[in-house]
Amino acid sequence: MKRITVIGSLNIDHVLKTKNLPRKGETLISESYHLKCGGKGANQAAAIGRIGAEVIMIGKIGDDEAGRIQIDSLKASSVNTDGIIVEKKQKTGTALITVDKTGSNTIVLFPGANRDLSPEDISSMERYCIEPCSGR
Repeated sequence: MKRITVIGSLNIDHVLKTKNLPRKGETLISESYHLKCGGKGANQAAAIGRIGAEVIMIGKIGDDEAGRIQIDSLKASSVNTDGIIVEKKQKTGTALITVDKTGSNTIVLFPGANRDLSPEDISSMERYCIEPCSGR
């Protein structure tokens, strides 16, 4: 089986479940709270790893507890994390997600280190790609 490379975001999601989504200026009481590893890229890589395919994640996290949690979670899903760059001067991306009883949601995203992932960072990870990561 070929190796799959995922280039994308890595976030820590704070998920709050409520009866309704908050309106402007409204404070709601959450029915539950969950801290989850997320980010579109991390979610894809974890799903691929869990089905048994060889996958490596390329992205950026901060040098913080959230980044360490993300790395541990990906490794637990059999994702190679060698392509994840730790950005010393930035925090790991964070999403605050409110989900109502119908499954509708609102999301506030702090991109953190995701914002600092550059084309040069991706090119430096060419050794993990079957074809050039830069798309050249």
